[in-house]
Amino acid sequence: MLTIDHVTKSYGSFTALEDIQLTLSPGVYGLLAPNGAGKTTLMQMIVTLTRPTVGEILWDGVPIEALGSEYRARVGYLPQQFGFYKQYNPEQFLHYIGTLKGISKAQLREQIPTLLEEVALFDVRKKKMKQFSGGMIQRVGIAQALLGQPDILVLDEPTAGLDPKERARFRSILTKLARNRIVLISTHIVSDIESIANEIIMIQNKRIRYAHTVPHICQSLQGQVFEMFVPDDRYLSFASEHLIVSERQQTGGMDIRFITTHPVQGAQEVPPQLEDVFLFEYRDEVER
Repeated sequence: MLTIDHVTKSYGSFTALEDIQLTLSPGVYGLLAPNGAGKTTLMQMIVTLTRPTVGEILWDGVPIEALGSEYRARVGYLPQQFGFYKQYNPEQFLHYIGTLKGISKAQLREQIPTLLEEVALFDVRKKKMKQFSGGMIQRVGIAQALLGQPDILVLDEPTAGLDPKERARFRSILTKLARNRIVLISTHIVSDIESIANEIIMIQNKRIRYAHTVPHICQSLQGQVFEMFVPDDRYLSFASEHLIVSERQQTGGMDIRFITTHPVQGAQEVPPQLEDVFLFEYRDEVER
């Protein structure tokens, strides 16, 4: 179990995160917030690239600083951009990274074929990575993060730049990986984690805004999300009075999905979704 105990991170006079409290057990956790909200800072503390200014992070009740290399061996990390050698094939690259991690040759011979199977790259294990798509490179990134069979897998914006098909494949892989480990995924793309996360963690104003299941978080907007058709001549005034979360052009007007606390004639109430909550909670950031 990973515990983040009243953690604050400051850089001089700037505070990036304040009084963060979380407890994570095996499963998928979606760390959801706009860019610049502190997601990467939190992840870097979890993987020991930086230390909290206040508070501590514990693994099974022991501070991770005290565990040192024993803890780091339990962590797999995929940063937003990871370096790789284009002339290497996945098999060569994983052997190289595994050696840097101090994993024995015997363990690597056992682990690498299995990992390449898990991320659906076994059939191209001898192919140079310069020929790979962005999604295939990201899958190599997951495989390198899984070397050593870590208990904690930390992925920073892993689906950025991927096409819908690769993102769907990515979600399937992560669901399987989370059966016996903590998987923490940072993203600002709601659809990437809405269907697979056991819990969503939302950061707002440097603190935890939500840390709960998708249905529980969506309840915060129950009775406030509506859809209706708005004629073209009413659209501008309507948009100035309500928070519109999506719209679709139709003949003579727009089909609008919006959030309001006041009854609107002709509007139909609909169940709130995570994206509605995201756009509502971060409306000021999104508008900028």
